[in-house]
Amino acid sequence: MTNSFIVRSIIVPVVSLVMLVLAVPSWAQDETELAKKLQNPVAALISVPLQSNWDFGIGPEGAMRYTLNVQPVMPISIGKDWNLITRTIVPVIYAESPLKVCRSNSRQAGDIMPTNLTTVRTGVCGLP
Repeated sequence: MTNSFIVRSIIVPVVSLVMLVLAVPSWAQDETELAKKLQNPVAALISVPLQSNWDFGIGPEGAMRYTLNVQPVMPISIGKDWNLITRTIVPVIYAESPLKVCRSNSRQAGDIMPTNLTTVRTGVCGLP
């Protein structure tokens, strides 16, 4: 795997997405309010966590595999009392062939796993 592949295919799009999310005007809020929202997992904030995994020594040839999991979390209001929180895990994979007879490399997206969570907003039904 070359450095140019990593930069063009993985790092540049991810950094661009993170910069776009950080440029949203809602970040100009009070610091204490923002700190409270960051501690609340169901707050109305879009976040894009990234998980990076390197696997070495695969198969008889000692091949390697790199997986970047992009995990955006987006809250959506679905009424005055309810929120829908979506989290989709999108793995981007680069893998070397573990067999000597087939020395090709593959770049692909893995199985996309969506998760949806419905929550009641705070202050509804006696909740704090």
